[in-house]
Amino acid sequence: DLHFWGKWFAGIEGTIDNFDILIYADIPADPPSVPFSRPGALLWQYTANNFTVTRFARTSPGGWYSPATGEALSDVQQDYFQYDIYFDDPQTWFEQVEGTIYWIQIACEWSVIGEWGWMSSLNNFNDNAIYWRQSTDERIELYEPGSSDPLDFAFVITADANATDEGACCYPEPTGSGDMLCILTSQADCENNLLGTYRGDGTLCQPMEACCLTNGDCIMADPICCETVLLGTPMGAGSACTALEACCFDNGSCLDLDPLCCVDMGGNPQGQGTDCATTTCDTPPKIWYQAPDRSEKVLSVNATLESAVVGPDLTYVLADDFLCAKTEPITEIHIWGSWLADIYTLDDPGNVIFHISIHSDIPAGELAQWSMPGPILMDWYLGPNEFSYKSTNLTGDLMGWLDPPEEWLPIGYDFEYEYIFRFDETNWFIQQGTEQSPIIYWLDIQAIVPDGSNTQFGWKTSDDHWNDNAVYFEGEDDPQQLLWIELVYPPTHPFAPSPVDLAFLISGPCDCEPGEANGLPPVNILDIVYLINHKYKTGLDPMPYPLCSGDPNCDCMINILDIVLLINYKYKAGPAPCSCRDFLHNCGEPLR
Repeated sequence: DLHFWGKWFAGIEGTIDNFDILIYADIPADPPSVPFSRPGALLWQYTANNFTVTRFARTSPGGWYSPATGEALSDVQQDYFQYDIYFDDPQTWFEQVEGTIYWIQIACEWSVIGEWGWMSSLNNFNDNAIYWRQSTDERIELYEPGSSDPLDFAFVITADANATDEGACCYPEPTGSGDMLCILTSQADCENNLLGTYRGDGTLCQPMEACCLTNGDCIMADPICCETVLLGTPMGAGSACTALEACCFDNGSCLDLDPLCCVDMGGNPQGQGTDCATTTCDTPPKIWYQAPDRSEKVLSVNATLESAVVGPDLTYVLADDFLCAKTEPITEIHIWGSWLADIYTLDDPGNVIFHISIHSDIPAGELAQWSMPGPILMDWYLGPNEFSYKSTNLTGDLMGWLDPPEEWLPIGYDFEYEYIFRFDETNWFIQQGTEQSPIIYWLDIQAIVPDGSNTQFGWKTSDDHWNDNAVYFEGEDDPQQLLWIELVYPPTHPFAPSPVDLAFLISGPCDCEPGEANGLPPVNILDIVYLINHKYKTGLDPMPYPLCSGDPNCDCMINILDIVLLINYKYKAGPAPCSCRDFLHNCGEPLR
């Protein structure tokens, strides 16, 4: 059998009458008289009128090269084709001699329109392919256009005539498309020549279809090769890979994926022409989530109290509102913030006391045209070592600073931090809202720093706007004070006069699922592969909790035992992963 790949220039397809297949002896290179090896005497010739053709669609176009003119073009055609010629009559076979180098020539004869080209391969053997200029009988060594890289052509020859010793062979498509092909051949030919995986004597190939790999890539493959060799998911007969588009997941993350693979991984395709660079995925909040502003005009709003000085124009407390539609406890609060000029008390961004409080709501129109916090319902004072924090990535160019109401600096800091406050069960605030009767609460934040420390903390703005503006008060967070002023961007800021909202997350009871390492339910092979890559191939941390999400046996570490547990649970009826409560009991806080 002979298999090879070709394309039509610019997608203009002609009608192929036949292929002439010629095999030549080898003339070895013998510099300087013979600078490169080339075809010698003609040994065998066959005209193929009967052949099969399989069309493949590529999501990106390829190039075209004409050695006769030296013209090289890119982005000129989409689809490519596999041609299969089966030499059923033994009288037509060419008998090879082991250890001998031969040359093969494939000539396409077509009618009507079009130009046909033999596709190049990423697999290079011995010397380069050559171009034979027959008008002058000149042999020209071929290189990739514009480079010194060798150029070879894509073809497969199979050589075992005993059908009882043949089976399906899964092997990588040699032109570099990434597809996984299937061919009937011997085990020796499959493993030694094609560098493929042999599926056993008597096994058969099936029509190609879309195959989604564990990393989200889509390739075309025989469905059995997809499932058994690549550990992928076949997408069904007749399916095909298409252009990448933005794919949003429930945890708010985004990947550019083929839409079939997006759905296979539990995501939501955003439509043709979309990409993650311009798509924002909604993040379902645990209870409430206003994400940090990642635009170039982000601000940190001063929320600082110097512990020995209380008075107007010196200190600020900030608050923003949120909605409760379910009666449940608040167990965790996150805020995002920065320090003016990146100056910290004792050079530690964790050396601060936060006063956090939950307030009732005073609706707009009662005391002012805007709503504001009412009486304190619960509050916490959390000092160093009573909360955790981590540095986060910044993308904004300005990263400005605001002292309400209007004094702002375009550049105020270089570093941002996420502060995480977790409360034990005795300190939970129980929200009382329901879907039928939701309740608005306010979250107040003030950072208390030592007098004279020259440090100021700012709460980051959010571009998620809900209900009324955030508000500020000049002074200490006093249970009786009600002189709240709504926050708007200052007149000279690019967002003026838009309302200011602040970045925070409010979480309820334990929401980690140990073993869901990729952050997407249910536990499956993707989590196993994710943990293997994390542990042994410098892959990403488990999501959303780098420890808890990757620790299905709840022993407070991630290792091979977690991977074995998931394999046994998924495929050998082994014990199920532990629960979030098990993790908290064994390992304590934090989950992250």
